[in-house]
Amino acid sequence: MVRFATLVLALALSLAAPLNAQAVPQTIVQMRAEIAALHDDLAEAAGDGTARARLSRAFIEGDITFSRRHLDNWGTLLQDRWTQHLLFFDTQAAALDNWDRALGAGLVTQAEADAALSQVMPRVRALASAMPLWHEDDVQRFVERAFWTDLAHEIGCCDALYYLALEEAAAVWSDAQSPDSSAIAALEVFPMVPTGRVAPIGPSARAYHWLASRAETLALEVDAAPGARRALLVEASLLEDLFGLPAGQPEARSLATLAARHGFAARPAAPLFRMAALTDSRHLQVDLLTRAQDRLEARADHLRHERAVLSHDEGDALDRTMRPGVAPGGATQTAASGHTPIAARDPGPSTPSAPDERAAAQIEDILSGLRDPQLDLAGLVALADLAQQADAVFDDPDALDILQTLDDDPLSDTQRSRP
Repeated sequence: MVRFATLVLALALSLAAPLNAQAVPQTIVQMRAEIAALHDDLAEAAGDGTARARLSRAFIEGDITFSRRHLDNWGTLLQDRWTQHLLFFDTQAAALDNWDRALGAGLVTQAEADAALSQVMPRVRALASAMPLWHEDDVQRFVERAFWTDLAHEIGCCDALYYLALEEAAAVWSDAQSPDSSAIAALEVFPMVPTGRVAPIGPSARAYHWLASRAETLALEVDAAPGARRALLVEASLLEDLFGLPAGQPEARSLATLAARHGFAARPAAPLFRMAALTDSRHLQVDLLTRAQDRLEARADHLRHERAVLSHDEGDALDRTMRPGVAPGGATQTAASGHTPIAARDPGPSTPSAPDERAAAQIEDILSGLRDPQLDLAGLVALADLAQQADAVFDDPDALDILQTLDDDPLSDTQRSRP
């Protein structure tokens, strides 16, 4: 019903347009209607009380008790995040209005508009399809934060296990799957209307320039939260999916890989083994080791996937869930503005790095050790030490520096500051 009402409204607006706007192509009317419909489809998630109710259900399923006192606050934070996601569609609608006015005033031809707008809606749809996944991940972040907060409360102050639980609670956003919601609200995937005075800057160049400038600012913050770095890296991976990489960027490792490795480094597995060695509760020990195993298996899957990416022959089909040039859900997209999707580039070295190979072997050894029915305290400590070595492989202190190189505007501050 909402979609039908939106389409009726769009039709009414088109019929009420002045006579000099009758040359506006029907595609703009259709694009406006689809953007409004996508907005309306996702608006319910950001409605009053919806986020809190969803989080409450997740807390019940996760057996969360102590942290239920945070439901009002955390539910409001979720609602604010998801409301900003909706602003993305308002940003696109405003950009479309600019093209509508330019066509009506004769500043651009219909052919120019058709060419400029041909790649817009696949990108808008890609973002719309990703938002429910971001919402689910946001909920799971708070559920995990609540788990660790409940655990710290259950343990009580102030031994090592207590502080380790608090550290885990504070780190839950450092491997989140969603970008900064305010960045999504401001992201514009429409090209600029040409003015004839200066060459318009494409949407990919604008997005990467803004990303690089924020990475530069964040790099100067000594106490920047890992979650803030993670959000920028996830956003960079998203831009790579939408637009491809700027020309001249390294081809061997994608931004999605960079984001994944940063998440692994920010949520190491070793502390979970150390917590398991400290507790006397068999139930808690099993829970901690299960979580440690999940983290290690995610790393093992990542390394196997990277090995496949590096070793496959160029042109062979490769199943990559979020490979550049492919929208969430697998719909192929074409990169615009001269940016080449990395999926079309040379895959780079044919073998993984020695540290990655060593980490893969260490992870397999740890997973094998977890299956040992004779695993004792000394064995847990040994597995923790081995996990710490494997965790260190994923740390990349230059991640923000890499993001700053994505700005290909020769007049930008980030470009001028480079040697």
